[in-house]
Amino acid sequence: SAYVKIISNSDDNNNGTYTSETPKEYASYISALKEKHPNWTFKFYNTGLEWSDVVKGETRPGISAISGKKPISYRSTSYNFKKEGVTGYTFTPIEGSSWYQAHGQVVQYYLDPRNFLDEQSVFMFENLGFESSVHTVAGVQSILDKAAWAKGTVQTTDGRSISYAEAFYEAGQKYGVSPYHLASRAVQEVGASGSDAAWGSNSTYNGIYNFYSIGANTGMMDGLNWASQSGNYGRPWNTAYKSIVGGAEFIAKGYISVGQSSLYFQKFDVIASGGLYNHQYMSNISAPASESINVYKGYDNINCLGSNFEFVIPIYKNMPILACKLPVSSNTPNMEKD
Repeated sequence: SAYVKIISNSDDNNNGTYTSETPKEYASYISALKEKHPNWTFKFYNTGLEWSDVVKGETRPGISAISGKKPISYRSTSYNFKKEGVTGYTFTPIEGSSWYQAHGQVVQYYLDPRNFLDEQSVFMFENLGFESSVHTVAGVQSILDKAAWAKGTVQTTDGRSISYAEAFYEAGQKYGVSPYHLASRAVQEVGASGSDAAWGSNSTYNGIYNFYSIGANTGMMDGLNWASQSGNYGRPWNTAYKSIVGGAEFIAKGYISVGQSSLYFQKFDVIASGGLYNHQYMSNISAPASESINVYKGYDNINCLGSNFEFVIPIYKNMPILACKLPVSSNTPNMEKD
């Protein structure tokens, strides 16, 4: 407490409201989606937040990262960047060995809902509750088809041998979470080929699994250490099934139950009570966009895109007139103001 000074007693919880009235900024996008999918419904969450304030919040050091595989111009030059001579420079990763602070333009691009209101990417706004009329084991399997680690079976805590798809479905059904979301999140986090967290093959934490990278604050080893501890969410996760089900409980109780019930809101904390821009599932700025494509493909593969999906899209005050764009792709630094 000696290091804390109270500067305001105001309540900074976000008390937004929902509406079914389409904002003019989104009208043309929503109209096109409804024409193609009349059974889809859209709700809009009025955050009450200024766009400029949200951008500032999401560009704070360390919370928005871009992969080192992306163009160098996508990396921020305002944080962990150093010039060396006339033409030299160094970027220091903010997470792991190849994740860098995202450039401000990149953050704005992924924040702007207008960039993702198409038939596939709109699934980053899908309400991620469990829906028995939509979710099927076959749909989960289609998401896992290319995941090498999901080819065999898992042993349940009550001795059954079931497929990975069935495990994700059971986990979603138990905790009221979309199993498509759980499966696509696992593929996103451990990759199609899998990591030690998917195979349970790490030499330090042998037999420990963590499909959702929960607790992996600075990398996989952190996540495996967290998963190896005794505690809540069914830990230690010393079987694949325990990790799948326990991780579903973590996501349900920690995110969906507090209002962060979409891929977008899990990445961008503009809805949860208890503060803003802090309670974010991942630092990867492009994760909602890539995960939404996997979810769309899962639905498309089982021909259920005509189902009654619900999407929740945020509204901000004073957004730019035109949708924000990515920086020009370049392998040289894109200098930005601090």
